[in-house]
Amino acid sequence: MRNNTTYSSKYIHFQIGTITVKNSNAGSSATALIDLGGSYLHVKGNTSGQKATLNIDVDTAVNSTYSAGATIALRINQNGTLNIAAGKTLTVNPKMSVGGGSYTGALNLGSGSTLTINDALFFYQNSAISMGSGSAINGTGSISFAAAGSYDLSGAISTTGAISVSSGAAVTSSGAFVGGNLTVDGAGSSFIREGDFARNGKGAEATNGGAIVVTGNYSHIPGNDAKISLKTGGTMTVNSISLLNNTFIEDEGSMLWIKNDTTTNRIVQIKNNGVMQIDGDYTIRNDGNRTDFSSSAATVITVQSGGKIIADSILLSTAKLNLQSANAFENSSGNAISLTTDSASAKSLLQMSANQAFDTITANTINLELVISNDAVLTADFASLNDGMVFVNGFAEHTIFVSNYEDIADANSVFFAYATKDDEGTLIDALYFDNGWLSAIAPVPEPATWAALLGAITLGFAAYRRRK
Repeated sequence: MRNNTTYSSKYIHFQIGTITVKNSNAGSSATALIDLGGSYLHVKGNTSGQKATLNIDVDTAVNSTYSAGATIALRINQNGTLNIAAGKTLTVNPKMSVGGGSYTGALNLGSGSTLTINDALFFYQNSAISMGSGSAINGTGSISFAAAGSYDLSGAISTTGAISVSSGAAVTSSGAFVGGNLTVDGAGSSFIREGDFARNGKGAEATNGGAIVVTGNYSHIPGNDAKISLKTGGTMTVNSISLLNNTFIEDEGSMLWIKNDTTTNRIVQIKNNGVMQIDGDYTIRNDGNRTDFSSSAATVITVQSGGKIIADSILLSTAKLNLQSANAFENSSGNAISLTTDSASAKSLLQMSANQAFDTITANTINLELVISNDAVLTADFASLNDGMVFVNGFAEHTIFVSNYEDIADANSVFFAYATKDDEGTLIDALYFDNGWLSAIAPVPEPATWAALLGAITLGFAAYRRRK
């Protein structure tokens, strides 16, 4: 170890060999203090393969008031390694960095060990982390992964600071995770959460090709202005997502992809006045290719309790909408939007228990199934393209109002219906329009119509008499 005071930037530079911090008295629980004052501790090997190792075998605090270099108290890089022994705690104040040289800087946490950061933890070029079972990184500081490489966070992460991933870093988290706002920026940068991921009061942002992937359920309860923001090619891929309490999703030409396999259905739940906003057309796609919507497990989008999705239009592709909130879809101006089935998919389902209004509903090639309950009313222009049909399961009178009924010569060219919700053997013979309402009852002519018919019959009979 040497103390270099030649320059104004003072530091303790440990370059070759191993230093172990431990208690000399067996059984002692005292905490070691490395008080650097205005210096910092640099664990660094060299480019010739010489290595430096710092072992923390006792609870230890590293403090520094060093004012230059972003006040990093502890630096591990260039063949330097920091090992925290099982069950021990290292507290660094204010900041710590790993990597940043031509050779790897490594941070290893033993089983049950803890690294506490009071300001910030940086992972730079050629950095590595290993977390043993039950280990944790916590504190109030931010954590930044700012260089290409794979980072496996198998231990617990708990910090109120922001988590940022950039410059091609690929972070995988499988342990408990509580963090501040998450930002993933740049092509090749990714944050993969294995299992469920709860974001309570914190935002998530993917920009410039960055990707957030959640293999379980992503639940978002925002606080203040926290939101899900997908911009400039940023993507979020989840198995399911729950949006609660005025959640705001900002999607600027990017993609929220709810992805599943053939056995697991993807779900979006929007609850408690949650709002999902997409700047542009929105595609609801079920990549599991599930077409059996008899089970609630097949739900793709559920909008409950005043929830709302704001978009320019909706394309349904082998998907299910369960709308329990009135007028769940609208554009940014508060107007009704259009819904179309994807011609390349299988049947989609619109299930509703609250009044809904759409600008136009189009069944394009593929049928759209409607299930309406709770005396809800659906209002829209309706259209059929390429033999696509709208069919109603459990048809009831005065539940579907066809705004453009005068432009549809025959209701049966767009609609067919079943009297019950099993769509087996109860097909209604014919459908009609009753002043815009879709009806299974043949309309009764108005009195004026009857008078005209009677007059025509009378004239016909008179002409017949004259010919006789």
